[in-house]
Amino acid sequence: MRRRFLYVANDWTRASQLRATPGIGASMAEYVEWQIRFFRGIGSVLRQQIDYRPYPHEYGWHMAERISDLFPEIRIRKPNRVLRRFERELWYYDGLIVDHLGTCFLQVLAAQRPVLVFWKPEWFPLRDSMKAYFAELRRLGVYHETPEQAAEQL
Repeated sequence: MRRRFLYVANDWTRASQLRATPGIGASMAEYVEWQIRFFRGIGSVLRQQIDYRPYPHEYGWHMAERISDLFPEIRIRKPNRVLRRFERELWYYDGLIVDHLGTCFLQVLAAQRPVLVFWKPEWFPLRDSMKAYFAELRRLGVYHETPEQAAEQL
């Protein structure tokens, strides 16, 4: 039986926000490039096992279209067509891939589902009290600081 993975992406507004999103706002183009680097790194066989779930709101980056154009073998799970909630959806997959420190990552951890996470540390700086936990996640092969490391782990 072939395994299926859900890639959970995020999106950020192109305009400034009143509250600063740690480091990612001005780096959105780089964030998109990190996704592309990850998908290139896993190869076409694994890409066929990926469902890509973009953020429910489109802020002008057209991320699902970019991924689909570059990697047509990846199935796009547009949230407006997927009526089930993420908390239920995560149980349909053998593992989840999350490229940002956000609610979905915490939900996957709380549900004790297999997860692979990666993001640039400067985008989501960790509190000192959390660094030991993420060091352990890194040691276990769960948390990575580059898309290439995450792709190699998958």
